Amino acid sequence: MKVIQGSWKKPNGEPVSDQAILWLGLSQEAKERRTGEKVERIITIELEEDGSIPPGTAILASDELSPAGTFYEVVVMNRFDTYFTGCLKIVGESPINLNALTPEPVEPAPVPDEPEPEPVSVVPPLPARRIRGAKYSGFVAGDVYGTAISTGATKVKCGGKHSGSFYLPFKVVTRQALIFVDIPQQGSSILVELHSIDDAKRVCSTTIDASKRGYAGTYFDETVVLNPGEYSFNWSLNSVSSEPSLRSIGGDVPQIHFSI
Repeated sequence: MKVIQGSWKKPNGEPVSDQAILWLGLSQEAKERRTGEKVERIITIELEEDGSIPPGTAILASDELSPAGTFYEVVVMNRFDTYFTGCLKIVGESPINLNALTPEPVEPAPVPDEPEPEPVSVVPPLPARRIRGAKYSGFVAGDVYGTAISTGATKVKCGGKHSGSFYLPFKVVTRQALIFVDIPQQGSSILVELHSIDDAKRVCSTTIDASKRGYAGTYFDETVVLNPGEYSFNWSLNSVSSEPSLRSIGGDVPQIHFSI
């Protein structure tokens, strides 16, 4: 946030009364650029007796907001009169003197919202030393069943959690779960969980985005070392109505692979 300054006078040179307010209205819905949080569109500030902004008053300046180019409609008024109105792009180093800013000649057109940045996957590191006897090439955790729409392609149905069990005969090092999305659906994802039957504990889980076509994989929070034993594999579709289709990776039905 940045401190703002400024003072306003009546046409006769006298300061506006202490009943005057500074009204600031954003030109459009906006977010704080640093945090991504939505900000209030209207700010009302009571002015001092001399018509000035109270010392230390701070707001989010235009250059701290997204979309870039968001401006403020500024009005100084009381119950009976309006002393100033204009559109200001409040930018610069703090403190910013509003009286020194040049009003826009015409009201600027709203600026399109900026696209959300693509999430960056954090790849957990492998163990510092290779684990003797462990398999690093991955394995198939289980099949994904739904409505078959073609050879090797299945539409995943909404609702319910699906489970299966398998025996892992060897030690495995894994960092992610992987599927192939054939027909994506916006806002859909696949929740994958792996539980150890021997320990009755969840070993790892992740959510795979199914909104884009092609190979889709999501890393676990940390590298997982699976010992030989019995495991329970669970998956479910996170979507209210959108049902993506998955394609097999070298099999008759889609499968979820665990790999590094």
